[in-house]
Amino acid sequence: MNLRFVIGLICIILIEILPLHAENKTDLKSLEWQPIVLITGISVLAYQWDQPINNNIVKNPIGQVGYFIGNPITLTSLAGAGYVYGWMTHNDQLQSFSQLGLESLIYTQIVVESIKILAKRSRPRITDSSTVWNGFNSDGKIFDDDKESFPSSHSACAFAFATVIADHYRQNEWIVYGSYSTATAIAVSRLYAKDHWLSDVIIGSTIGFFVAKEVVFLKSQSGITFVPSISSDGFAISCGITF
Repeated sequence: MNLRFVIGLICIILIEILPLHAENKTDLKSLEWQPIVLITGISVLAYQWDQPINNNIVKNPIGQVGYFIGNPITLTSLAGAGYVYGWMTHNDQLQSFSQLGLESLIYTQIVVESIKILAKRSRPRITDSSTVWNGFNSDGKIFDDDKESFPSSHSACAFAFATVIADHYRQNEWIVYGSYSTATAIAVSRLYAKDHWLSDVIIGSTIGFFVAKEVVFLKSQSGITFVPSISSDGFAISCGITF
């Protein structure tokens, strides 16, 4: 797959995830085109530098630290624990915050995993070439971890969670900067783990950021909401639609 495929894929991703704040959600005139142009340009440049940068990065144990902290399971467990604790202590604010975190992570993973399956880009740990895009069902396997480089799910989830934190505590600059700095460190660590190319990390981070922004925006709007629920039978996530 060539550069034109990559540019097209990036544009489609951004058009789908960037917030549409107009009353008519299908009105493309309301879409924020400036971020699309900027992020596409940065991503294409990063794609050109993927291989040279990877060649100059030495695998480092810091990559494993980022793997654990930014792991979708770790972040989802953290948000779930916050929701349960908020429910047990009748802390509505913590419940609301944790619910937004869970929703953002769920939506982010749906987007990221769908793209991984379609693109099937080989990870830098198994190839020296940054241009190996295998495509959907190229080897008869739907899931293949060695070919799930694009985009980075750890970077996406880290930025999704950081965005929810930054929005919730937006009046505290230290928390805002701290949350995004942590997410950035997690994203960079994925390069040192040799699990991702630079463009994987940039697009993953972008997806997480804008998906979380949209989830926060839609909180007071009509739409689909994933709501964690607790009963005597256990813990579950239910889907609710408000009109």
